[in-house]
Amino acid sequence: MHVFSNVSTFIWAVIWVVIGIGAFLETPEQIKSDDAFFKEEIEPSVDFVESFKSKNNRLPNYREFYTWARDYYKDYSSDLSQAIDSTIGKEAFLHKYIRCDGDVYEEKDLSNFKDADWATDYAIGAWRGDWAEYYYSWNKEYDGNNYTRKSGLFTLLLMTTIGIIPLLILWLYNIHKRKKYNFGTQN
Repeated sequence: MHVFSNVSTFIWAVIWVVIGIGAFLETPEQIKSDDAFFKEEIEPSVDFVESFKSKNNRLPNYREFYTWARDYYKDYSSDLSQAIDSTIGKEAFLHKYIRCDGDVYEEKDLSNFKDADWATDYAIGAWRGDWAEYYYSWNKEYDGNNYTRKSGLFTLLLMTTIGIIPLLILWLYNIHKRKKYNFGTQN
C-alpha cells in the first residue's frame, strides 16, 4: 500500500506539472489568438461606427449597424424586419452594438458601463463562448481576455503547486513516521 501511495502521488505531481508546462508553452499562441479575435470580431465594428459618425455627425441607429453587421459578419441573428428601431439587435448574440445598459450581454458586466453617456457613447461587444469582450468608445479601451506571459507563468506555478502539495504532504508524513518508528525502537 505504501508503494502504491508513493507512485500515485508522484504520477499526480507529474500530470499537474505537465499541464502547467503545456499551458505556459501555449501562452504565445493564446496571445496571438486574442489579438486576432479583436482585429476580426470587434475592430471592424468600431471602424464602421467611427466612419459612420464622422460622415453623418451622429452614431448609427440599430437598424443601420445591424444591416452593416449582417453583410460584414454574415451574422443573421438580428431581426431587421422589426418596426421599432430600438428592438432590433436585442436578440443579436455574436456581435452587439451597445447603446444602453439593456444591450449588455450579462448583468455582471454592467459595472463596466457606469461611465457611459449613452447620448454620445457606444460599446461593441463580441461573445467568446463563455464570456463577452467589449470595446468602450468613451475611453477607447478594449476589455478582453488580457492573457499575458505573466498569466502563463502564473498558470504554470499554480499547476505545479497543485501537483507538488501531495508530494510534500507524503514527504512530511514519511518523515513523521520515520521519527516515530526510530523513537520507538531506541527504547
